[in-house]
Amino acid sequence: SDLVNIYIDAYSNAFINVYNIQGQCIESIPVNQANTLINTTNWTKGMYIIQIVTEKGISNEKLIVK
Repeated sequence: SDLVNIYIDAYSNAFINVYNIQGQCIESIPVNQANTLINTTNWTKGMYIIQIVTEKGISNEKLIVK
């Protein structure tokens, strides 16, 4: 699927940053609900880092687009 669902329970003032393997931020998405869909259709195949920033802290997750 070309859609990635990210669930954040403490989403107040949260945002999602997407970084490519070179460390460049390719998207920054403000979060205004618990579930956020990210469309990866136009992304190049490879690994990305999804950074979730909330009032509780920062979490980094790997995402591989095939």
